[in-house]
Amino acid sequence: MSNIDHISISDIKFLQEQILAWFKENGRYFLWRKKSATNYELIISEVLLQYTKAETVVKFFPKFINMYQSWKQLSTASDEELQKNLKPIGLFRQRGSRLFKLAQEIKRRNGRFPNSRAEVEDIDMMGQYITNAYELFILKRHSPLFDINAPLHQVCRISTRQFDQASKLV
Repeated sequence: MSNIDHISISDIKFLQEQILAWFKENGRYFLWRKKSATNYELIISEVLLQYTKAETVVKFFPKFINMYQSWKQLSTASDEELQKNLKPIGLFRQRGSRLFKLAQEIKRRNGRFPNSRAEVEDIDMMGQYITNAYELFILKRHSPLFDINAPLHQVCRISTRQFDQASKLV
């Protein structure tokens, strides 16, 4: 039986402190994570980040947001136009169609993004990660975000290592 089987509140707090200390020293800051970022920008960034490195999106994001500054502007674009404009970051057909459908859904909702997790989950193209990001960044509720671009074994290994260190200190 490993120490991971006996995780305590102090173990979790230790891990949180370790992660926050690491982020303070090594973390990256992005336009979409600024306090001034709109809910629209937060959701768009999460769609753009799917299966794409943040370094790629960071170069593209300002141009895209300048072209489509709101759900209303985005909803006037055709699926083909969005695909064309998303070509530089890849997965343009899939991403363009998702953004087109999402913009049409928001248009159907009178330009308002849903204000509950359940409503967001009901939107066809919203996955668990974006729904969790919405809950964390917009609703300001605790919700897990694990970058699927990072190999799962690395996330598990780091978490286990930190919990093992915490149990040795307690």
